[in-house]
Amino acid sequence: MGIHEKFKEVKKEGRIALIVYITFGYPSVGESLDILKLLEDLGVDMIEVGIPFSDPVADGKTIQYASEVALRNEATLRKAIKEIDKLRVNTPIIMMTYYNPVLAYGVDRIFADMKEAGFYGMIVPDLPVEEVAKLKARTTTDGIDFINLVTPVTPDSRVRLIDDVTDGFIYCVSLTGTTGARDRLNPELIPFLKKIQKIVKNPVAVGFGISKPEHIEHIKKYADGVIIGSRIIEAIRSRENLRELIKSYQKALRVENESDSRSSRK
Repeated sequence: MGIHEKFKEVKKEGRIALIVYITFGYPSVGESLDILKLLEDLGVDMIEVGIPFSDPVADGKTIQYASEVALRNEATLRKAIKEIDKLRVNTPIIMMTYYNPVLAYGVDRIFADMKEAGFYGMIVPDLPVEEVAKLKARTTTDGIDFINLVTPVTPDSRVRLIDDVTDGFIYCVSLTGTTGARDRLNPELIPFLKKIQKIVKNPVAVGFGISKPEHIEHIKKYADGVIIGSRIIEAIRSRENLRELIKSYQKALRVENESDSRSSRK
């Protein structure tokens, strides 16, 4: 099942999608693969797998720490594709990586290898939208959805351009700056989401700073999915009960009365 199909499925169930981020190779390569399988068993809707990189400009200190550990564990993009291929996961997997590792791997073959391994989408946060179209021709050929980010300061005209070259969903960054769990949401988030829902054709998922079930409760009428990353890494680092944490998020996903902005776009 692809990304768009997954969003349609969860909407029919009267809820929004839960997308969980992990770093490949953290705390170790083997443990990260075990966590990926656990997330599938727990029924998360999609799994975002971050590829560690030495200069992760979009990531906050929590994910930077996980990347540093993963790099010491010799976790690479090539190894991620190889090891995840062995798992044969049915849950849609999204790769989050930077452009240099993609170039090093080889643009001519990375997307076919990703598809074979079970990846359905790709996020490259340091790739300008003007360059996305060049890769998009390859991703659509190999069935990999390209997912792009918009922020609260992205001009409306650019949001439309980004939407046009996006296949899977629009990644709505809830605040300016890097990733990281926050106690409180940006007070301007809801107006931002309302505006984005009126502009874009793709599903909208919200990430950066989403860490509590209450956050999901607050935004779920204005989004099609939530992405939780830094809080998951924190839980892994402190050896919390990941199963119970995921269940607490899943309980908050149901939308009793969908907003007009969600229902009118679909």
